[in-house]
Formats: sequence, structure tokens, C-alpha cells
Amino acid sequence: MPDRVIWEWTDDAGGFLRASNWIDAAAHLGFVDVPLQGASNAQLTYSTAATPAVSPFAPVAAQYHLVTDLAVLVFATGTGSTFQVVVPGPMVAVFGPTSNVVDPLAPLTAALIAGVIGVLTDVLGNVATAYVSGVKSSRRVEQV
Repeated sequence: MPDRVIWEWTDDAGGFLRASNWIDAAAHLGFVDVPLQGASNAQLTYSTAATPAVSPFAPVAAQYHLVTDLAVLVFATGTGSTFQVVVPGPMVAVFGPTSNVVDPLAPLTAALIAGVIGVLTDVLGNVATAYVSGVKSSRRVEQV
């Protein structure tokens, strides 16, 4: 089975793009990364290849069903740094009643927080030690 390679790009205006392809698990990623970077004006910020985990769940048509609708949760590390975890198309139950604030006591949110603490890290490898806050956000772009 092939691995999944994910390229994360940044442009000089701070724009971001993520692209992906399948790659032979025995192949060396550098054979693609070097000429790919050479053909682009953007910076290849990260290049990651691994065996993908595929979800058995199908998307649901619900209140926040688009991947541009987000729940953004902020976590702290033991060193005081913070990082975000983004939930695209969040379930309404993630938020407090009639609220855009993430409810850390809601069962879905509490399970996510428990899954992140001690597992995910900041860019320096400092593991999450606490949940800080969370809000509903959106990446929708209005077009004229």
C-alpha cells in the first residue's frame, strides 16, 4: 500500500496551501521534494509522508457541515507555549448552548481534550498539558 505525502506551502504574502499525493512507501521523498521546490516561488515549509489513517465515517449534512466552519481549540504546554487544534465541520454539541464558545465539559469536547493532552505537541515537541479555550470560527471567503 502506498503512503500519503502532504506538502505544506507558504507564499511571500503569508498565504498557505496544503497539497497531497500518494507515494511509494519505499521511495525517498527527496527525489520529489527538491525538484518540486525548484519549480515553485513558494516555500515548501513541510513535507510529510506516512501511512494514512482512513476514517470510516461519512460527512453529515448538519448545522456546521462545511470544512470551512471550524472549532478552534487552544492548548498550553508545560513550557507555557500554546498551539491550536482545528475541528472542521464541528458538531453543534461541541459548543455551549446558544454559544460560539467551545464547551470543554460537553462529552464530545471532553473526549477530544483528553485525546490531545499528553499526545499532541507544539513545534518544539512540548506536549500539551492543559486546555485553554476554544471558539467557533470560519474560513469562508466571500466573493464579489
